[in-house]
Amino acid sequence: MSDETGVGGQTPEHEDATPATEADTAPPARRRGLRRGTWIGVVAAVVVVAAILIAVVAVTASTRAQTARTEAAASVSKYLTSVAGGDARLALGQLSDAAKLDRTLLTDAALAASNRAAPLTGIHVVTPATGDADTMRVSASYRLGATPVTTRFDVRGDGAGGWLITNGTGRIALPAAGFAGLTLRVNGVAVAEGATLDTFPGTYTLGTSTPGFTIAGTDTVTVEKPSSMVSPTSAHPQLTAGGLQSYRFAIDRAVKGCISAKTLKAGCGLSLPSRLADGTKLVDGTVQRSLPKATLAKLGGVRPNVAASDGVKLVADGLGAVEVSVRCVKGGQKGTCQIANGSATYLNGPVVDISHRPPAVSWPAP
Repeated sequence: MSDETGVGGQTPEHEDATPATEADTAPPARRRGLRRGTWIGVVAAVVVVAAILIAVVAVTASTRAQTARTEAAASVSKYLTSVAGGDARLALGQLSDAAKLDRTLLTDAALAASNRAAPLTGIHVVTPATGDADTMRVSASYRLGATPVTTRFDVRGDGAGGWLITNGTGRIALPAAGFAGLTLRVNGVAVAEGATLDTFPGTYTLGTSTPGFTIAGTDTVTVEKPSSMVSPTSAHPQLTAGGLQSYRFAIDRAVKGCISAKTLKAGCGLSLPSRLADGTKLVDGTVQRSLPKATLAKLGGVRPNVAASDGVKLVADGLGAVEVSVRCVKGGQKGTCQIANGSATYLNGPVVDISHRPPAVSWPAP
């Protein structure tokens, strides 16, 4: 059997007879997704991280809030400590409205007098448990003299990380009448009649530096709590022992001058007319005036009528009868007339301005 040949006598090459498999001919397979368990783990990790971040933020916020509450309480403590120590400047530094306050009594001198009368002691400030980023209410207790006080201060942020009290001061309203001409003082500081003044918590005493006078009634008031308004409503001026002596001496001297006058015209409201209503003519220069015992006794113990007086102008009640006789002529007959009625027979109460030296004594028109 002869070999098979191709054209031209060449023997053809043999082709690869191995058949192709399905794997060789199929397209590449797609990558399979993450398993369900893997996804759950990722989500859990994210949740844990978020929880940690939230916790960190919460702790940070809580810490900041606690710090703010502590600082708010510290502002109140510093304020009360400054008041107790008599340091007005430091106390004002803890108030949000310091620039708007009347400073007349917000001084070291006024605080010193207050602390001498009733020192502020036993300060206890409570750090608030709640409050927002801008405002808080801080409770505090202390003693003013023997008086225990419990109150609350409103505190707000100052915008620069600090805290200021918005209601740290009270007020004192001075009487608007009855002190004319007197130099008034509160805790030794000069003040005006009728003024309303801002004050620190403390004790305040109304007085006067006008010679011969003191203040009677309830002259001392206490501003116990912030925003309190107090007034020495029953206070009124009163003569000192020396002032009363000068007052009586001035009236006595004026009355003696009036009583000794022989003329129809006299002071103290005791003048006589030249003719009486019935035509009787009174002879000038012949008048005799005298005071009965009852009037002399009242004159010796005269005191001002507080309700009718105003400051240095002191009004007395009526002093009593005056006995009056005068030479007279009627129908050509001469004699002595006893004057039984009319203004010349009664000594009204005088008005004494004790601010003058010597005091000026006058009688209002009947």
